[in-house]
Amino acid sequence: MLTIAAVFAGLGFFEWRYLQKNNRKGRTMRLVMGTAIFLFLCLEILYAAREHWTIVTLIETIFGPLQHAVSANRG
Repeated sequence: MLTIAAVFAGLGFFEWRYLQKNNRKGRTMRLVMGTAIFLFLCLEILYAAREHWTIVTLIETIFGPLQHAVSANRG
């Protein structure tokens, strides 16, 4: 988790410096930094929950009821 934070901090610093150097508006800076913070939080949540939520459980959650409904109609 610390590595993810360090990478995002480095990217955020370079983005902020680029935006400052090219005289971007405050709205643009807030949008870029807000997006970076949002993506950072999403990645941290995914990393923390990697053992609880997997792509298999997601697919089973979505398609499990559909499979039961289809198989019930055939029988």
